[in-house]
Amino acid sequence: MVDSEIRGNEPIMEKVLHRLVSKHIAGTTMSSALERAKLISDDGIGTSIMFLSGAAMEKPKAAYATTTYLELMRRIARLGIGASVHVRMEQIGLNIDDATAIANMKKINAMALKSRVFVWADAQAASRQVIKELASMKMGIACSLDDAELFSNSHNGGFRRLKILIGEESRKDKELAKRIGSLTKEMDMPVISSPSDELLYKLAKSGKNERNLILEFRLGYSKRRLRKAQKRKARVSVLVPFGKDWVNYAMGNAPEGYMKFFAKRLFHEE
Repeated sequence: MVDSEIRGNEPIMEKVLHRLVSKHIAGTTMSSALERAKLISDDGIGTSIMFLSGAAMEKPKAAYATTTYLELMRRIARLGIGASVHVRMEQIGLNIDDATAIANMKKINAMALKSRVFVWADAQAASRQVIKELASMKMGIACSLDDAELFSNSHNGGFRRLKILIGEESRKDKELAKRIGSLTKEMDMPVISSPSDELLYKLAKSGKNERNLILEFRLGYSKRRLRKAQKRKARVSVLVPFGKDWVNYAMGNAPEGYMKFFAKRLFHEE
């Protein structure tokens, strides 16, 4: 009885959730993401495009995600948008084995060099061997603050670029700004990415933009906070996600208290 009731409510829940997060997702197609990225770029703001797809547990799915990123880079170059690409390693085989993920990332890196599109490799949960391979490709590394500190120490800061992913839980870290400043002081335009506009604006106010720090807002960002960050002379960018796997993205990137808002709206709808 309960299971059938839940299955019966799934379409309603998905519709409500989609309506709530639609401004945070650039549609389900690559074309919609490219269009949105171009509009943002036309305003002089940097963009990074991410394909929303679940973790690949089989090689064909990892190959599909890899092919999608290759086509995305071709189209970015053809349109002259100037966007970077954010690749989640679990999409291209990290959950299968390191060799599969590395082989697919090498294909992506080859296209990145050919198309001159910068690639961020989201290396969360990656092994040291994978990190070593990524470092040798001279691409950007995206990871948590804890991993960034570990990777930086292990490789003597030898990353070309670093994107630090800051979750809502880090807002309670009183040493956050200090840790970021210490880690990024010698890096070339490091990026701080967070679903929290408030946190990013606080970093802009703290003066941590002194060394070309880039603050990456998520699509659906507060234009007011982004503009206020710009007035603080902070460099800003926007992460533009697209794809059919938007539910998992929404759940994993919802700001603090957002899920309660989802629940209230769902209850009201029903």
